[in-house]
Amino acid sequence: AIVPVICEAVVSTQSTGVFALMVSVATPRTVDIENDQLEVKMASAEKSLAKMENTLKALTAEIAQMEQDLGWQAQHAAAAAACRGSTPTGGHGPYGNRVFAKENTRSCDSICADTIFSACDADISLQGFPGKVTSYTEPVGNYYNYGCTTPGNSNVLFDEVKAAGDAVVTEANDWYYRYCCCRKP
Repeated sequence: AIVPVICEAVVSTQSTGVFALMVSVATPRTVDIENDQLEVKMASAEKSLAKMENTLKALTAEIAQMEQDLGWQAQHAAAAAACRGSTPTGGHGPYGNRVFAKENTRSCDSICADTIFSACDADISLQGFPGKVTSYTEPVGNYYNYGCTTPGNSNVLFDEVKAAGDAVVTEANDWYYRYCCCRKP
């Protein structure tokens, strides 16, 4: 039987002018071994790639969650500032005042009454726009100050508790979120 042999020849010239000939001979057995080694390396590389893809997915999800959390925190800080500015005395009482998300069908009088911060100072509604402004006449957001005694605008899209987690960071968000400014009497 004839056994196929794979040959590779390399000829090189050295500065002395002497020729050297190197011959590499591969038999089917050595090719099989090299193939097996390449398959093992390829499987390892595929596992590493899958692990990196899973890590990337997890990091992407974590960044999206952090973006949402930061968006809501900015919204809450704006609500606290709006409450501070909406009250005649700037907020007073024996404790730090509180801001609570407003349920779209209830008054802030009712929502504050459900807590130890039972006195309502204001019902505010605000919306912040994404991105940095580049002029002093470009708006950064909108606001309203409703009274404490009525539900006011009862659009469910103004209710943070009922909103989707990413609602505050989506560019299509054209909704205000409403909050109750409450204090402990």
